[in-house]
Amino acid sequence: MAVNTYLGDLTGGSLLIAESRIVATCLRAHPSDTDWQKLIQHDNILQKASRHTAKRYARTLRNRLAYLDDAGLELLTGTSDPIARQLLFSVFLLHSPVVVDFLRGPVTEARHTYQTQLSREVWSVFFAERQRAYPALQVYAASTIAKMGMSVIRALVEAGYLNNSKQRQLQPVYVALPVQHWLRQHAREDLIQLMECTL
Repeated sequence: MAVNTYLGDLTGGSLLIAESRIVATCLRAHPSDTDWQKLIQHDNILQKASRHTAKRYARTLRNRLAYLDDAGLELLTGTSDPIARQLLFSVFLLHSPVVVDFLRGPVTEARHTYQTQLSREVWSVFFAERQRAYPALQVYAASTIAKMGMSVIRALVEAGYLNNSKQRQLQPVYVALPVQHWLRQHAREDLIQLMECTL
């Protein structure tokens, strides 16, 4: 797997829930490239301070939400916040398979060994192990790796796995039925078991 495919765009931010709903609403209308640029840069639908920032967020979210079909986009825009968060976390996993490995590795290990929280170094230790397994990952600077880790931890907080980004206490998560249904429809039942977090 190519490095870019493995990492996705973790430096682009965490789940970005409010922005994702806005982008999903636009994508449901299947805008042309011209209309899309107008929405992001001229209309500034994401309400960002600069066009550069708006374009960066829009690119990240459009790439992530590309994993959602029309039914998925409809679910995201029309459901409650908890379900939307889980659906966005599913997309986060699909777009950045490295996070799947992070859940299967350190997060699952913490649960199975009855740890109550993730350590401050958990991401850096995990990424160093990944770099040993995949030398192509060694091109990333420590600051970039830390930024990716911040996005992952923040996403875990937003999806309910951790109480906050400072204490990082593990919390139980049960995958909502609409999200389970969507994942099964797209042959990703493996993610259902991975996303379930019983303590």
